[in-house]
Amino acid sequence: TYYVTVINGSKLPSQILGENSICKNGSSRLSFSDGILGEKSEWVWYENNCLGQEIGRGNFITVSPKSKTTYYLKAIGENGTAECISNTISLGTFSNIPISISTFKNSVCLGESIKLEVNGGSLGEGAKWAWYKNNISSNNKIGEGTSIVEKPTTSTKYFIRAEGACNNTEEVFINIEVKQIPKDPLSISSLSAIFKRKKSVLKINNTFNTVKSDNWKWTLDNCEGEEIGRGESIIYKFKKATTISVIDSNSCGKSNCYIQTFYLTKSSSNKTQMDSS
Repeated sequence: TYYVTVINGSKLPSQILGENSICKNGSSRLSFSDGILGEKSEWVWYENNCLGQEIGRGNFITVSPKSKTTYYLKAIGENGTAECISNTISLGTFSNIPISISTFKNSVCLGESIKLEVNGGSLGEGAKWAWYKNNISSNNKIGEGTSIVEKPTTSTKYFIRAEGACNNTEEVFINIEVKQIPKDPLSISSLSAIFKRKKSVLKINNTFNTVKSDNWKWTLDNCEGEEIGRGESIIYKFKKATTISVIDSNSCGKSNCYIQTFYLTKSSSNKTQMDSS
């Protein structure tokens, strides 16, 4: 009678499974899906090289590398394997916060576009630059990339931050002012009756325009005449019936010139005669 002893040898798995890239201070669970372990053998894990530093035994292992590291697996024992299989884990980088948002100017006229660009910072693992307006929320996200072009209708705060697999940075922001195109005044009025050689307060009636302006220019006769004041109101001493003009202007343009003639009060009545042109 002859007896045959069948020795079950080990067969390496086809690959090691697990995350191939992790973030700093992260971990990866390494395992395998196939492979055969022979009698009186066991799976052994190594770091840096096959038969290097042993770091564990069994069907899986959890690792937390501090830098790019290669991990090896083989079966050792009476029916082990001569070779190893390996898997390299890279350490993903973190994003760095931008220095600022760059633009050619911090204000635009209503209807104008403005280009905003990220200045400084760096993108980490799987990260993108994310743009927001007014505040950081999913509803206010307006784009991705190193720059955006916007056409704000009101003064707006814009934010940018890096968003990625390893981290989201703090945001930086910029305020963009939207300047209104000057509107025409409705009229000019005196706050009291106009008497000869008495000071009178003249005020612009501009109720439809909620945007205050300090650029109103008051002149005698037409808007090219002698300047007599600035602002939404002036104090003027009349010597005779006088034609006064007013115009508003800013970097976005100017209003139409408004001209109005004021007459002296002929009696103690509070009635003021005015003629507008």
